[in-house]
Amino acid sequence: MEYFSGEANNENFVRFYKEFKEHAKSGTVREALKAAFESCDHDLARAALPSGAGFTNKHAALIAASGSCATLAHIRSWNLHVANIGDAAAVLGVVTPNGDVIARRLSRPHSQDTATEVERIRKGHPASESSTIFRQGRLLGELIPLRAFGDVRYKWPLELQKVVLEPLGFLPPLYLHTPPYLTASPEVFYHKLTPNDKFLVLATDGLWDFLDPDTVVRLVHDHTLGTQTLQPYTPRSGITLGQVLRDLNERHIGEKKSKKPIDENSATHIIRNALGGVSGGINKQYEKLIDTLKVPPGRARGERDDISVVVIHFDTDYVGQHADDED
Repeated sequence: MEYFSGEANNENFVRFYKEFKEHAKSGTVREALKAAFESCDHDLARAALPSGAGFTNKHAALIAASGSCATLAHIRSWNLHVANIGDAAAVLGVVTPNGDVIARRLSRPHSQDTATEVERIRKGHPASESSTIFRQGRLLGELIPLRAFGDVRYKWPLELQKVVLEPLGFLPPLYLHTPPYLTASPEVFYHKLTPNDKFLVLATDGLWDFLDPDTVVRLVHDHTLGTQTLQPYTPRSGITLGQVLRDLNERHIGEKKSKKPIDENSATHIIRNALGGVSGGINKQYEKLIDTLKVPPGRARGERDDISVVVIHFDTDYVGQHADDED
C-alpha cells in the first residue's frame, strides 16, 4: 500500500474529511462508518483509473485488483460500534455472574454460508444469472468473501477491465455479466457496554481457522488472570497406554509450572496458541509453533492464512459507573 501512504493518501483523507464535515451534525456513527468504508474503496478504485492522457498507474491498478476484508471497532464511552466486511470477525468476551467467560459475536461472516448475504446479492442481478452467481461456494466461482475492499474484477464493467487489468494479466471472471457483484459497504453492529463486558477481540479469518470464538475468549480471560488454558486431552490414533500416561504427566507438570502465561500481551498469547496448540506442555507447543513458522512463504499460504489480532481490554469500573447513563 506504499502508493497510498504519501501524498495520494493525504489528499484522499482531506477530501473525505471536507465532504463528511458538511453532514457530520446530522449523521450517525453507523452512517459515518459506512461512508468511510465506501470512500476508502472508491479511492482505491479511482487511483487505478486511466488519466485524461490515457496513462494507468500500474502500482495502483495492482492494489485495486487485490482484495482485503476488514473489521473496525469504534468505541466512545460505553458505546461500541463494529463495522465489518468479509470474513474477519469481532468477538466480545463476557464474564457471567458465576465467573465463566463466554463469547458474543459482534460481526458475521459475509460468505455463502450466510443466507441473507446470498439473498442480497441474488436480488441485485437478473434471474438468468441464478446458476452462475454462486458456483462451488464462491462468488462467480472464484471469491469466498462477499464484501471486500478492492477486488475490482468483481466490480468493474468488462470494458474497463480490458483497458486497465488485462494488460497486467488479470482476466475478468468467466461469469461477469452485470457488475458490481461485490461491495465494500460494511455491516455495522451496535452494543452498549456493561460491566460484564471485559474485552473485545478483532481478528482476521486466519485465526478462526485454528480457534473458535469460545476458545479465544478463554485464552484471553485466562491470560488476564494469569492461568493457562488447556484443551480436553484427546489420545492420538494408535497410541499406547504408556504414552497416554506420559502425555498426561507432562501436561500436569506443564500446568503446574506455567500458572502465569509467558506471553506479554493477550494478542500474542492468542497467536502462539493458535499456531502452537493449547494442549501438551510448553516445549511441545513451541516445537509445533516453530515447525509452523518454518514453512516457506510459498507453501505457508496453503497451510495457514495471514493472522492479525487486536485485543481491547475495557475499563469495567468506568463502564459500571455509567451503565445507566443515556447513550
